[in-house]
Parts: sequence; C-alpha cells; structure tokens
Amino acid sequence: MKLSRRQALYAGAALGALYASGCASTGRSDSEYPEHADEAARERSRFWRAHDRELIAQLELAPNANLLDAGCGSGDHALLLAERAPLGRVTALDLSEAAIAALRARIASTRFERRVTPQVGDITALPFAAASFDAAWSSHVLHFMADPVACVRELARVVRPGGLIAVREDRALLRCLPLDVGLAAPGIEERVNSSFEAWFAEDRAQRGRVTMGWLGVLRAGGLHDVRAKSVLMELTPPFAAPQASYLRRRLARQSSDERVSTADRDALRELSTEGGPHDALARNDLHFVSVSSLYLGRV
Repeated sequence: MKLSRRQALYAGAALGALYASGCASTGRSDSEYPEHADEAARERSRFWRAHDRELIAQLELAPNANLLDAGCGSGDHALLLAERAPLGRVTALDLSEAAIAALRARIASTRFERRVTPQVGDITALPFAAASFDAAWSSHVLHFMADPVACVRELARVVRPGGLIAVREDRALLRCLPLDVGLAAPGIEERVNSSFEAWFAEDRAQRGRVTMGWLGVLRAGGLHDVRAKSVLMELTPPFAAPQASYLRRRLARQSSDERVSTADRDALRELSTEGGPHDALARNDLHFVSVSSLYLGRV
C-alpha cells in the first residue's frame, strides 16, 4: 500500500525489535537474507527482524503452508513467512507497483525467488479464488482501510476453511527516553506519542469511524476462535551500532512532526545529533520498550 508523507512518518511508530545476526527458527544465517538496496530501509529491516521473527513464530505454520502476505510493502514479512514455512509458498501482495518491483529485484537469484511470488493487488478485492491459501498475514494495513471488516471478510474468502488469519495492529506506543531528558519540558516522548494519537484519530475519522476493537473487527468479519497475542521487546544500552543508528534516525523523524511544539522539535533534533552535547544514544539510561499485538482468527 502506498502511504502519504504523514503515514510514512508514523509507519514505524508502533513497533520495536532487537537486531539479531542469526535466525534461531531456521538455523540459517542472516547473511543469506536479501537486504534492501536503500540504506534506511536496510537499517529498519535489520532492527525489526528478530522481533518480527518472534511474532511470526506465534502463527505455528505448517512447513508446507501456502501463505498470503496482504499489504506486503517492502516484503520483509513475506521473507520471514517463507523462512517459517520452508517447504511452502508465499504470495506477497501490495497495491504499490514500485514496492512489488523492488521486492522482485530484491529476491532475484536468492533462495526466496521460487517460493515468494510478488504480485500487485488490492486487499479490498483480492485477485485469488476462494480457499486459495492456508493462512493470511496482514501487518499494519487494516487501520488504513475505510472498511477493515470488509477486508477481513475478503481475507477469509481466500483462506481455506479452518485456516488462520493474522492481523498485526499495534496500539501500545514505543517508549525509549527518560521522562526528563534535560531539554524542553519533561515528558517530551509522551507529547510526541500524544501527537501520533491525535493524528491517528483524525486520519481514522476521515476514512470512517470503526467503533470496535480489532477482536471485534475479526469477529464481525466472520472469523471464529478469535484471540489476541502480544509480544514484548525491550532494549537497553549498550546498543549495537545498527540499533543506535535506527533509534537516532527515529528521533530525527520525530523532530519533523509539526504537531509538537517548536521547543520539542528543537529538543528532538539535539537528541538525534550524533556526537552533540545532548546525543541521546550516548546516554546509558535509555529503555526501549515495544509491544506488538497479533489478532488471530480461524475461517
């Protein structure tokens, strides 16, 4: 799915993960994992990878499962799904032709090329026959949809009876900074998170209000055995270089949020300046905490 500038600004605002150099679930090294050409995307992918692997492990997929990643974006989750089902196949679908082209180039001549099929398509009208997949995964997609219940029904149409649908939608916002960082007023991170909540509410209102939680959305979409599963991740210093780089870039992105005050934006710029007098990543008191939530149901 193609996101607006503001959506892209917040696209990583509800996630957190530890970069790991290996893959415990498959025994393969991450040196075999096809990286992004773009440095920022590569950094983001590495930061979240171990956490995303842990989330996908909760699905308990069969090794030969036929899977759909609906709204695959850059394809990180499609590749992790393929790792988790090493004898299966993954169809990676996204509305963005550019994202699909980039994923095709990314997996060309890799071990994923024959098992991951990138395809342009719309989650509101999936181009697949009924009962085509054993399971469907959709991460951070449905909250952008005008009618998420209809999207769940469409996912259910293409998943076989008894198959799994997993929707990843996080509402617990990230925490990293101490309450008082010595710049601006205490509580700068709380104000940034409040800014995100205000944007989210306005964005949702423009698309149409959804007056139920995600468990309700899955039930209204016709699923049964509906449940939630959350995975906690936390990081403390010393951070590995890729972790520190990603966290610094995140602070820099937040400094461009026009909803927060000038004082807060200035403070965030100082906190994100490497080697500066207020470099946040030089501190030893950061505590990065993220909770990712899965909403699961059976067709």
